[in-house]
Amino acid sequence: MDSVDDEFLVLHALRMKGIAGPDAIEAAWGVDGAESCLSRLADEGLCQFRDLPRGAGYLLLPPGRERHAELLCALREEVGDEAHTALAGVYDRFMPLNDDFKALCEKWQMRAGALNDHSDHDYDGARIAELEDLHARFLPLVMRAGRAVGHFTAYPPRFKNALEKLTDDGDPDYFTKPLMDSYHTVWFEFHEDLIATLGRERQAHEA
Repeated sequence: MDSVDDEFLVLHALRMKGIAGPDAIEAAWGVDGAESCLSRLADEGLCQFRDLPRGAGYLLLPPGRERHAELLCALREEVGDEAHTALAGVYDRFMPLNDDFKALCEKWQMRAGALNDHSDHDYDGARIAELEDLHARFLPLVMRAGRAVGHFTAYPPRFKNALEKLTDDGDPDYFTKPLMDSYHTVWFEFHEDLIATLGRERQAHEA
C-alpha cells in the first residue's frame, strides 16, 4: 500500500468525499490497506482524523491537497492529450444528464409542493423508473470515462450497487441520502472527479 498509485487513490478519495474512513475508501476505490496508508499520510501531516457531527473520518489538510494536486497533475501528463480530450467529451455529454438528474432528485425529495414522505409507493416507483432510464443512458458514459482515465473504472460498480439497493432491496436511502454511497453521492463524486481530473473549476450553475 505504499505505491504512488495507492497513495493517489487514497488522497483522491478524501478529495472527492471530503471526509472518509478506510472502509469507505477500500469499498469505493478497490484499494487494500487503506487504514495503514491513512495512518502514514496522517503522520506526514497530509490528512487528519476528525470526529465531526456529519461523521468520523479523515480530512485532507492543506499539504495533503497540495500533494493530491501534484499527483493529479502528473496523472494528466501520463494519460496524455488524447485521453484528456476524450474525458472532456465525457464532461460535455454529462452536463445535460446532470440537469436531468438534479430535476429528478428534486422530484424524489418533493411531492405536490411538500417534502416527500415516501408513503406514495406509486409516485416513488415512477421516480425510480425514471432513474433506471437515466442510468441506462448514463452508464455507457461512465464506462467511456474509465477507458479514458483508469481510476474512473471504480464508478460503474458503485452506481450499479446503489441502483440495486434502491430497486432490488427497496431501500429509499440509496437514491439521495448523503454520507453513504447513494446514487446521488456517487453522482456528485463522479461530477467532482471530472472537474478535478480535467483541471477545471466547478461553476455556480453546476452545484
